[in-house]
Amino acid sequence: MSSGPTKSALPPGSLASLVAFKWRHRVLISLITGLCTLAAILYVMLVPVKYTSTATLLPQAGTGPGLLSVAASLAGSSLPFAGLGALNPESAIQEAIIRSERLADLIDNEFDLTTRYKAENRETRLRVWQASLGTQANQQGLLMVSFQDEDPEFAFAVLSRLLEHLDEFNRVTRSTASRRTRQFVEKRLVEARSRLAETEDALVAYQAENQSLALSPTSEAVVAAGAEILAQRVRLQIDLQMLRESLSANAPAVRNKEAEIAALDQELSKLPELGSDLAVLLRDQRVRERTYGFLAAQLEDARIEEARDTPTVDLLDAPKVPQEKSWPKRKLTVLLVAFLSGLLSLLLAKILDTVKEVRQAEAAS
Repeated sequence: MSSGPTKSALPPGSLASLVAFKWRHRVLISLITGLCTLAAILYVMLVPVKYTSTATLLPQAGTGPGLLSVAASLAGSSLPFAGLGALNPESAIQEAIIRSERLADLIDNEFDLTTRYKAENRETRLRVWQASLGTQANQQGLLMVSFQDEDPEFAFAVLSRLLEHLDEFNRVTRSTASRRTRQFVEKRLVEARSRLAETEDALVAYQAENQSLALSPTSEAVVAAGAEILAQRVRLQIDLQMLRESLSANAPAVRNKEAEIAALDQELSKLPELGSDLAVLLRDQRVRERTYGFLAAQLEDARIEEARDTPTVDLLDAPKVPQEKSWPKRKLTVLLVAFLSGLLSLLLAKILDTVKEVRQAEAAS
């Protein structure tokens, strides 16, 4: 007596097998997905809504070693932030200052963040501040700054005041750096004027003794080349000394200047030696004349920079009171949780089938 036809198993990986798999575990899949989705809905409905006020800053060119050294010192804070590693150095400096503890303390004094955040100590308040504050610098030098809070008016007020503090800090730092630069250049200018006068007196004495200040064409060419390189070397030394007053010895800007001076020294070593005292005197006079002119121009620039009182924060997009919430993203959060919980339930169902098959195989053997 023959038995009836047996029902063949569905081919694995087919749509029919997938539907059958889901139907077989429909209770488990529905339970896990439903509970997780419900939990997500409750979360996005109960979690405090937050608003984000944003602003975009244009690149601040000509920051100079004064602000650079300050930003480098601020980078030593124990709180992490993306500052000096950004693509644009000026934006990186501004980012470091914005995220500094110094400006955070100023904002705390004005808005009482410690009470608002219910922070037990300063470190807790700073961590919440860093989490609420957003900064991002792009390759073009634009710096996006944002602040997030449950109150849109408060977020706008904090961000606006933070940018004002940034501007005030930049002005004070720039003025202090410019004053130091002016004082340094004034001192060097007095020294250069004295050395130039000594060289001119020596040339007058030489002419009185020898009745001539003429050089051969070859000597004139050597004198001109040497004077040009030496004058450039003196300017680099002045720049290097100014950098060393603001930056550490291992700073990239300092090392670059030292490398430029070393390259000029190699060029000087290739020039033929001057064959007379007159050639040396004429070369020294030209070097000191150019050095004096360079320092005079530097002094004028330093005085202008010191007296300048222009805003240091240029806004591409000024902060505004946010109208739409930035957190939570309700629809996105619920859909994402539903999708991930669905995948998790399918994975769990597959594990249960695998365990059942293993047990059946062990029982059959």
